[in-house]
Amino acid sequence: MTDEALCKCGNPRRKGGRNCKGCHAAYMRAHPEQRKKYKDLTPAQKKKNNARAYVRTYLRRGKIKKMPCVVCGTMEQLEAHHHLGYDHPLAITWYCKPHHIEEHEKMGHDDKYLADTASQKGGKKFDNEALDKQAKADARARRRGQTPFTGRARRER
Repeated sequence: MTDEALCKCGNPRRKGGRNCKGCHAAYMRAHPEQRKKYKDLTPAQKKKNNARAYVRTYLRRGKIKKMPCVVCGTMEQLEAHHHLGYDHPLAITWYCKPHHIEEHEKMGHDDKYLADTASQKGGKKFDNEALDKQAKADARARRRGQTPFTGRARRER
């Protein structure tokens, strides 16, 4: 293992991080102001947070897969772009980091403009009805105390 992959304490770094798990946990305990509590977020921030969580969960469970960047076709540094806004958390277009930044600069954070430009660029077409139907089914399952996707009863923690 190279020195670059080690934390200052000598342990291996976390994936994508500067510190090992222990040093990161100690830092976060010492600096609680670094991270806002969910209850302190604005409604817009909560919606963003929930949309990102949906994408992470669906990726982890294999319900969606990362696609090549719609502009250049690369599979490096892919990011999900919520082109219909955070009201449709699974209606995403995949961009590499440079093209995602470029897309945000072009749109000026105007969601309607972004949806129009994604369709003009030949972006992937999404069956939003199916995605909304799946999101509603997941919400129903959670209300019934079941795990989304499977319909099985949730374990008590």
